[in-house]
Amino acid sequence: MSTFNALNDATANMEERGRAEAADFPVHFSSRCIQFPAFLAAINEEYAAHLCRKQYKNRLRENRVAVCRQYSELSDILQMTAAEFSEEMRYEQDAENRLRQYLKSRGIEADTAVFQDGRGRLRAEIAAPDLLALKKEEEQVKLNSIFGVPMRKPLILEEPGNLRMILTQEEPLMATIGIAARRKDGEPVSGDAGTYFKTDDGILYVILSDGMGSGPGAASESNLAVRLLERFLRAGVAPEPALKTLNSALALRWEEEGGFSTIDLIRIDLFTGESGVYKYGAAPTYIRKEQQVNRISGSSLPAGLTADESPAPDITQFRLEAGDLTVLISDGITGGGEDQWIQDLTRQWEGESPRELARKILEESQRIGAPKDDRTVLVLKLNKRRARADKKTEEKKEGAAFAPAQRISRPKNSGQEKSARS
Repeated sequence: MSTFNALNDATANMEERGRAEAADFPVHFSSRCIQFPAFLAAINEEYAAHLCRKQYKNRLRENRVAVCRQYSELSDILQMTAAEFSEEMRYEQDAENRLRQYLKSRGIEADTAVFQDGRGRLRAEIAAPDLLALKKEEEQVKLNSIFGVPMRKPLILEEPGNLRMILTQEEPLMATIGIAARRKDGEPVSGDAGTYFKTDDGILYVILSDGMGSGPGAASESNLAVRLLERFLRAGVAPEPALKTLNSALALRWEEEGGFSTIDLIRIDLFTGESGVYKYGAAPTYIRKEQQVNRISGSSLPAGLTADESPAPDITQFRLEAGDLTVLISDGITGGGEDQWIQDLTRQWEGESPRELARKILEESQRIGAPKDDRTVLVLKLNKRRARADKKTEEKKEGAAFAPAQRISRPKNSGQEKSARS
């Protein structure tokens, strides 16, 4: 019983300190133990092994919880996918009859189908051995008049002994994007990364991510976050579950060495203007409607900081119209400080090129001496889509057409600027 009490009394100090010391044991015990130094060493060796096993079990439990959470999120994604497949399509008999008559007048025997998808977007498919004549610009104008709505440039697929032309309704809105960026002085690359792309159903996504710190390490983190999120969104996953899954994946990946990335995502439906901003620890976003500028911020932590739970991102829903401006920035523009000057510049700007406003904000950030860090400004302006002939003239003048995805990482010190139309 005396030995038991001596060991019990030493336990509290050992657990607090992380190891046992000779002074933790009473003299009547330590003086009578003929192998006390070896006994003390054995206790510390076993206690260290116990702590390792305890840490391993905790880590294993956390990983199991994270995996279960990811399966739950995957289940939600599959349910949304199943709901999309179950959406009924509405057959457009009158439009198909007009299409058949037109093709017959052109001497084309084809199988046709004209319908509206679950979101009410018109879609037409034409299958025939030879459809190359329909690729001409004047033919597309005539097809638009048949359907009564503007259609995108047709997609032609080759099938055994056949060609299939797919036409989908064109969005009434378009976006012009301007970017200005500068990496931190002395660093070979920027820790900011981003991309923008349009999906087949007319949704425009813009992503901006700021990795922890600066330089190659931060660039690797932000590029990974952007790349994973882009894949989720292109696969049709909705923004919120895509972001929560991304957060879990990054938390598990960076569990050992640590790391995080801010995520700024904007989603714009180019058919309706319905939009949303989603944030994980990102800098504020500024929306200008007419002459009123709204500042959108959030309180969530950056992605990858916690594996214990999958917190939802900050979400702000709103509606954009032609003429509205959206400004996204990385936190190096203000360094977390006062940002009224950005709101003033955005409100007072009367130019036509978003690239000019992006460059102006970047230059003003440099002038006021914001903390030295990677800096990125992205300005998006929404416009009404012009007729196809007008659009061709405009694209030739601007010299920049929208690509499937534009990367905005690795800016040069002189300031990288891009503009594009979607």
